[in-house]
Amino acid sequence: MRQFVEPFIQGEIALERAEEDMVYYDDAQGQVLAEVYHHDGQFSSATFYGKGELNDVTKEQAAEIAEAVKKKLGQNHLQLQSVEQEEGGYFVEFRRFEPLYRIVVQGDGLFVTVMNDGFVSSVTLHELD
Repeated sequence: MRQFVEPFIQGEIALERAEEDMVYYDDAQGQVLAEVYHHDGQFSSATFYGKGELNDVTKEQAAEIAEAVKKKLGQNHLQLQSVEQEEGGYFVEFRRFEPLYRIVVQGDGLFVTVMNDGFVSSVTLHELD
């Protein structure tokens, strides 16, 4: 799980704790840096704690940040579906499209929440078997 979250964590991981289907990453002071949910050992979602370094991220910047997340997670086959502004940031959705008819494959996608300061606060990955 660590390889999925390390690029997005601010600070140094000092402790990794596993409890059932969750893995927690803490710093040396015991602050939670990230929480990861996994299903049968497969990464499913992560929540990150920290702050970004930008001010008032635009919709385009949020999409670029989310694209970088998509690449880090090796999900290059997914295509941008939408970027929705929410309170405090943006919700970016990537979906897999069926190549012949160009329709969305339901249940397969990547969802990234980018805060107004550019911080990636959550990532959720849905993959079909």
